[in-house]
Amino acid sequence: MVNKADLRKKYSVKDEWVLPFEVVPIINIPEYGDVSAKKVYEDMKIKSQNDKDKLLKAKELVYNKGFYEGKLIIGPYKGKKIQEIKDTIKKELMETGHAINYAEPEGKVVSRSGDVCVVALTDQWYLSYGQDDWKQKVEEHVETKLETFGEGVKRALLSTIAWLKEWACSREFGLGTKLPWDEKFVIESLSDSTIYMAFYGVAHILQGGVLDGSKVGKVKPSQLTKEVWDFVMLKETPSETEVKELSKKSGIEEEVLVKMNREVNYWYPVDLRTSGKDLIQNHLTMFLYNHAAIFPKK
Repeated sequence: MVNKADLRKKYSVKDEWVLPFEVVPIINIPEYGDVSAKKVYEDMKIKSQNDKDKLLKAKELVYNKGFYEGKLIIGPYKGKKIQEIKDTIKKELMETGHAINYAEPEGKVVSRSGDVCVVALTDQWYLSYGQDDWKQKVEEHVETKLETFGEGVKRALLSTIAWLKEWACSREFGLGTKLPWDEKFVIESLSDSTIYMAFYGVAHILQGGVLDGSKVGKVKPSQLTKEVWDFVMLKETPSETEVKELSKKSGIEEEVLVKMNREVNYWYPVDLRTSGKDLIQNHLTMFLYNHAAIFPKK
């Protein structure tokens, strides 16, 4: 635009808007210096906005390296890495009225029904995957215990853990389980599909040995309280006293409670998880997070 008068004329850009023009250094990025976009632009010999593939590659290089390694060189946060102060600066800009929330898909999004999707700013519930103690627990598990059968997979998981902050856990329509604390929403599928396998440990007991709904087991739906589920899914070695007390309170036979608990403890601990690499940046990483939160000992 600076060197092309005809292009400025075409888009009604006045000369005083762009001439003279000097890049203002704000962030220093190792290898790229204080004016990274200009450096990469020149290194890749980009000539114009028509070099779409090169521009896309340049954007990825600058954005990724800038976020993880770039440091501010001006202002009150001078010397701080971008990934450390991005949320703080965003909050300050919002509070002072210098910025507003804006959402836009990176490209055209088409639903499974073939409809083109648009972004709508609506009320939403999120899981805070960026919470420090939760994040640290998952990161440590991946680095020290998880066998990924390939360093590339491990790096991809750790990279996802590094940038994953918040993820919507609900939606306002469709099939699903109601969100317990706000029943106008249903639980978003990526949030519950990571742990539904635990239900297989007790499904045959609850459904009388068949899975088509033609029979009912010895446990009524109304008896499946949070206390019962915590006992069945989380207790490793319940005492006789605990079994008796819960049986009396819930109305579920003692032997049924013990059987459900034993089935889950025997079958559910996750020894192997196989999937496609395209799910590392969502489902598989959330699988680790949700198990760390709900099944810390499994």
